[in-house]
Amino acid sequence: LTLGVGAVWMFLVGPTIIPPDFVAARQRGAEFALEIGVISQNSLRSLDEIAIHDRVGNRAEALVLITRELIKNRELHERAVALSTELAKMAEQIPKLRPRDARAVAAEALSYEVAMVGRLLGYTASLKELFEVLRAKLTAREGVTNGRVQDLLAQINASANSINALNNAFNETMRKFDG
Repeated sequence: LTLGVGAVWMFLVGPTIIPPDFVAARQRGAEFALEIGVISQNSLRSLDEIAIHDRVGNRAEALVLITRELIKNRELHERAVALSTELAKMAEQIPKLRPRDARAVAAEALSYEVAMVGRLLGYTASLKELFEVLRAKLTAREGVTNGRVQDLLAQINASANSINALNNAFNETMRKFDG
């Protein structure tokens, strides 16, 4: 009887199919996500260093760090775009996933991660603007920020919280997919 139920189950549900292209895109996406996390953490640490250099009057070193961070910010943006490309590849494979429940779970997970990439692009734009405002402040040698630094930091923190929540939702949903 158990064998018969299993045969009926396999007939109705079918075998589990996860296309290799889905797996490969997921792995590359995970690599990009890891790089994004590292670059973001390093940029936040650099903000602290820039503030220290500014406080002690070492504007030249602060400006060097800002220039480096603007370059890293471009890399962060490029990684976010690359991640979105891998997500698109995963999405293309969803119709090939079996069983049907796996397709639904994968689609849900991808919706979280696509939203996360959108927020990440906003985060990189705010971070870039912050570094540009800091550079203007340091080169003008006067208070040209008019509270803009605090506003941008608030935007960056809100984006970071949203990014983390969406990424956690993606990871939790993908655990269901794997499970």
